[in-house]
Amino acid sequence: MKIQIISVYGRGFWLASELKKRNFKVEIIDITEAFSHWKPEDLKSPIGVFFDTKITSSQWARMNLEDDFTPQDMGFCVWTPDGPLHFKSNLLEHYLSDSSQFTNIEELLTPQKNEKKNQFKWLKKLTPFEFDEEYKQIWMLKLSRQLAATSLGQFDENLSKPYLKLQADYSPGHFDWQSYKNSLNWLEEKGIELSCKSNFNLNDIDLTNDAITFLTAEELMFSGFKAEDIKSLYGLNDAKPDWVWTRTRLQIDTKLPKNILPESFSVIESLEVPLTHSNLLMVYKAKEEGIWDVYYRVPHWYEDDADLVKMLEDDIKKTIEKKIPTSIVEFVESSTINMKHKQRGPMPYCLYSEDKIKKFKKPKVKNFINLSHEVWPTLDWSGRLEVQKEYLESVINGLLQPGSKNDKTLFKR
Repeated sequence: MKIQIISVYGRGFWLASELKKRNFKVEIIDITEAFSHWKPEDLKSPIGVFFDTKITSSQWARMNLEDDFTPQDMGFCVWTPDGPLHFKSNLLEHYLSDSSQFTNIEELLTPQKNEKKNQFKWLKKLTPFEFDEEYKQIWMLKLSRQLAATSLGQFDENLSKPYLKLQADYSPGHFDWQSYKNSLNWLEEKGIELSCKSNFNLNDIDLTNDAITFLTAEELMFSGFKAEDIKSLYGLNDAKPDWVWTRTRLQIDTKLPKNILPESFSVIESLEVPLTHSNLLMVYKAKEEGIWDVYYRVPHWYEDDADLVKMLEDDIKKTIEKKIPTSIVEFVESSTINMKHKQRGPMPYCLYSEDKIKKFKKPKVKNFINLSHEVWPTLDWSGRLEVQKEYLESVINGLLQPGSKNDKTLFKR
């Protein structure tokens, strides 16, 4: 009995190693060659890494093949209209101290091994007036729920959606092709059968046992699947994402003392409007001096409107110049969403409607299991590993035997 894993960018490697450790036969079909045109900066998570207590030692070992994830001094940094706020600085406590919900907010934002039940109860009890009074602090909860969102539903008022622990240790994280090759060697050392391909199709998948995909529907089509294959798998005529993360590259010349800016920071221009477009920027220092990568979210249809993207880029330039005094900002690279679709292929990090996600979670083909970011709870390492851990535990517990009829309810959020 063999479990087949279709992976890209190393996304299914931890699960493969854990299954092999438990004496399952595992075959990995790695399709990364089909997407080798992407720059490493486009493949790193736009979110970075919050040190979640749920990440296990074996998962950290897998993650460390790509990066050492050195924590950033003073943690995650958000540049608000009031100035920079570091989530592991003493100033945060002062910032929250005038809130009557200080303890409740901290509990939601701080890593805890055993989270309390009904931790959202206090939020539900807030009257509209009280909510407005607490808005100075409530925006943090909004950011913690929406920053790593994989679905548009995480922008609504459903309080049970995942919250990032913004007060955890934080690392910007990196990705490079050499580290990816190191992870391939790591798999082979474990005796896992590995084949690297630049294209494949539905006929290449062995559905007599479990076949697990870490490629989104768009990525499957880019690597060889047909539109009718996607429809037979998910019952969708249109499997495109609704929103995407895109990246642009800037040169920022400033007279500020060297290294005064953190390695990464987030910019929120207004706390009252949605955290999308140029109102939420994730800014990361590149290896080259004075070069910064800026990630932001836009609707997928922006790929057909270069003028609109250009307007957004102008907004981003003005925002950065406003935040960093005496700075001169110039574009080094235009946003990746401006590239022609045939050249760039699917964007690596996307958001989907709740209706699409429901269908992605329940493929119509027996033994085909979707663990791509279409079904992750959060669009970061924690979300990526959580669905793998759930699948592994279900196999171990006998709730989902490889090759049996899949109970997809096991992968509900």
